[in-house]
Amino acid sequence: MAVSRLDLDGRAVGSPQGLVTMILKAEPTLTVPVPIERLSRDLDIQDIQDLDTDGFEGGLITDTERSRGVILARKAHPYRRRFTIAHELGHFLIPTHLPDTPGRFLCSREDMRRLAATSPALFS
Repeated sequence: MAVSRLDLDGRAVGSPQGLVTMILKAEPTLTVPVPIERLSRDLDIQDIQDLDTDGFEGGLITDTERSRGVILARKAHPYRRRFTIAHELGHFLIPTHLPDTPGRFLCSREDMRRLAATSPALFS
């Protein structure tokens, strides 16, 4: 893949839909299903690790500048895991998403249910 964070204008990436639009503009030959783990690594996610918990679906650990990050995803059905990785990548790339604790986003099952009920699965 050729996409990088330099291709994503932070001012234009204010929503998941805007983010997907920018990624597809930079990478028009992106295949379906999207190779989400590879895309994440191309966009400065250093690692994707299993999260062993019942309370959270996923998380993101990053530095204050969001120059790099680690995505945590609960072991789950492959489609659920892919959605969680894409969701956490969105937190990493959308500058208006602010963590509750500096450098750390944690997303519960309820957070994900609310999102899934109102949004199309862009990376399913």
